[in-house]
Amino acid sequence: MKLPYDEMKHINGRDENPKRGLAKPERYDRVGIAQRRILISKEPPYESVEVKAKEPNADPSLNPLDDVELQSNGKLLTYEVGNPDDKDCKWATIWLHGATPQRGDLGVIDNIFGGAFNRMKHLAQENHGLYYSPYLNDFGSEDKVAISALIKRIRTTTCPKGKIIVSCGSAGTSVCWDLASDKDIVKDISGLVLIGSAGGPNGNLKDTEAVKARIPILFAQGERDHPDYWKDLVSQLHRSDPDYPIRFVLYQSGGHMTPLRMLDWRETMNCMLTQAPEVSTSLDQNRGQSKEGAVKASQ
Repeated sequence: MKLPYDEMKHINGRDENPKRGLAKPERYDRVGIAQRRILISKEPPYESVEVKAKEPNADPSLNPLDDVELQSNGKLLTYEVGNPDDKDCKWATIWLHGATPQRGDLGVIDNIFGGAFNRMKHLAQENHGLYYSPYLNDFGSEDKVAISALIKRIRTTTCPKGKIIVSCGSAGTSVCWDLASDKDIVKDISGLVLIGSAGGPNGNLKDTEAVKARIPILFAQGERDHPDYWKDLVSQLHRSDPDYPIRFVLYQSGGHMTPLRMLDWRETMNCMLTQAPEVSTSLDQNRGQSKEGAVKASQ
């Protein structure tokens, strides 16, 4: 699927500071969001403790490491948005950042990427969901262990009956692929969203545990961000299994991470939630309401 992208319209027309990528105030809304930082143990029972709050800034020079980040002592530090005590939790989503100095802070900064993270926070807060933005280190095996622990905590504690969607960008996609290759973790994942992919699976997509489990997958790339490899991977899988819930979205003339700004996150989450195995849940177009239903993903 190829979608239009116009830098003059979608950046210059929507950002108050296009050079810094800062969205106009009408593109985001901080009211009503319950946001906290927690430290999670990487071992069962994955206990957590709330830690000192921080106000992330889009300017890395104004967003230095704080004591909590420097002294996490082998635990996973993450933001958590929504109500972790909601007994009716239907879904949770995790954002895995790329190689950015903001690390986990990136996923909760409201006025970047056209307000994309702010929209995701509202979707979770107001639709019986949870949103997590963890801090990654080197995108290697330790990060896989940490995110696996977060997934297990969601599954056992904060959203045991809900679906878990893992979204990742740039270098963070390598962690997504590590998770997608682990049969024990895949059983707790209901969807993968890969934006600006920088790392891929070892071998063919159909050989990954995620595909064997028929987990919905979305690839989103900018046209100027080397999309051919990913497009070919998706085409190969689609040829071998035309009914597999996978799609490839290409933004015309878009660059690296353009899809993060451009994706309709409500529609994206609905496509994941309704096509994943087991229960069907979707997010209403009117913010703050939830409903049962289906939003079919385009192949």
